[in-house]
Amino acid sequence: MVLLGAVFLKGFKEAIGIAVILVALYLALNLIVVLIGIEQIAAHPHVFANWKTALFAEHGSPLAMIGLSLLLFPKLALGLSGFETGVSMMPLVKGAPDDQEPRPVGKIRHTHRLLLTTALVMSLLLLSTALITTLLIPADAFRSAGPNGEPAGPANGRALAYLVQ
Repeated sequence: MVLLGAVFLKGFKEAIGIAVILVALYLALNLIVVLIGIEQIAAHPHVFANWKTALFAEHGSPLAMIGLSLLLFPKLALGLSGFETGVSMMPLVKGAPDDQEPRPVGKIRHTHRLLLTTALVMSLLLLSTALITTLLIPADAFRSAGPNGEPAGPANGRALAYLVQ
């Protein structure tokens, strides 16, 4: 924390440079976990069939599944909350040499690219991690801590770390 504070004292751009390296490393490690997870699903296709059977046994109809999905979507969308980070980077986006102050077309174009790239990367990682954790982790590993002091499941709040073990 002290080192991070010292970097911020040196300058915002330096802190962003370090953050970019850390985020790239974090995303690369997550991508490795996702690719290995997809490889495991491809090697064991029965996990998808088992999940589908359990899904229909639990919820019965596709309409019930869609309704539940709509209720749970806000929680899933929280995974996209990192989008604000992209917005905070907008002042650092460089414009085109011929940009004019009232309407900097190049800066707007580059900002659109930044936000689109961020949204695509986050969406792909969110959907792929949801898929591999759902198919590869037993449901009881996700259980919450019980009211009588029962411990939470080993994957509760740390699904990707559980897969890495």
